[in-house]
Formats: sequence, structure tokens, C-alpha cells
Amino acid sequence: MTEVIEGEVLEKPRKKRKERRIRDKMFVDEYLRNGGNATKAAWAVTDVTTRGSAQVAGHKLLQRNLETIESRMTKFGLTDELVMTKHKDLVNSENDNVAMKAVETYYKVTKKEGGSDQNITVHFNF
Repeated sequence: MTEVIEGEVLEKPRKKRKERRIRDKMFVDEYLRNGGNATKAAWAVTDVTTRGSAQVAGHKLLQRNLETIESRMTKFGLTDELVMTKHKDLVNSENDNVAMKAVETYYKVTKKEGGSDQNITVHFNF
């Protein structure tokens, strides 16, 4: 139902919800495509004009769509167990640079800091 307030025609709520669902889907697609950068994804799918507004929009979109993102990752077999197994293989590789990058990526993706309640065993081959 269209509503008129002080001479201004307001859009139907259904149209706004549909636009939001479309924007959320586009955000999730872009977020997964670009490797998990919410700011870049928001920049690509919203009408923001500054980096700061893209960061805020990206954070809000990410929080609203976390469940969808996790569901899509699980659907394609990207589970915590698989990632930990692959990281263990990388950490135990002969190349120390690869091992360090694997550990760095783990902390970046999980947003964890050293000293968490989970133990990770790292073996470096010198």
C-alpha cells in the first residue's frame, strides 16, 4: 500500500524488502568472490561514496548475512575441520614461508589471537 505523508509518496515496504534481499544476495556473492573483504563487497553493491561508509555498510551487511555465508561455505564443503586439516598440512610443509602464511591466514580468518582456548601444534622443519 502506498502511503502519502506531507505530499511525499512513500514506497511500499514489500519493494524495500525485495531490494534488501537482492542487495544481501549480491553482497554475499561479492564477499565470497573477493576472498572475504566486507568493505570491498559493500563498495561494489551499495551506493556508498567514501571508504568509511563502505566499511560501516560492509560491517552491517556482514553481520546480517553471516549465517548465509557460513551456510554457503558449508554447502561447498568448506568446513572448519577441512580448513584445519589443510592448515596443518601447510604448517608442516617444508617451506617456512608457506607455514607462516598459513598461521597468519588462520588468525585473520578466525579473528582469533594467540593464546585462545584451542591448541595448535606447529612443527617447523629446519
